[in-house]
Amino acid sequence: MKKMNKKAFVVAAIIAAFFVPSTALAAQEGMDPIQAISNLTTFILNIVTAIGVIALIWGAVQLALALKSQDASQRTNAILFIAGGAIMIGVKFVLQAIGVSL
Repeated sequence: MKKMNKKAFVVAAIIAAFFVPSTALAAQEGMDPIQAISNLTTFILNIVTAIGVIALIWGAVQLALALKSQDASQRTNAILFIAGGAIMIGVKFVLQAIGVSL
């Protein structure tokens, strides 16, 4: 059953990544190549953020189920999912805070 849950999570993450609003990645005529790279970076960070939100929600649901069933290993995995999701959501803000221009 756990394999099915992981597969469903991966499929949901991939589907959600396609619905993330972003700018076009194609370099238009007269467009600076640096701007095209910047657009690509923004797109990738948007995907990472969307996957982070999904991981955070998934971890919260798993934590609720683990607390209900009093399963320590499932609780640990859920907390790791929540932490990983929060890190993925915060990557863009951390990069901006350290001075990386996006």
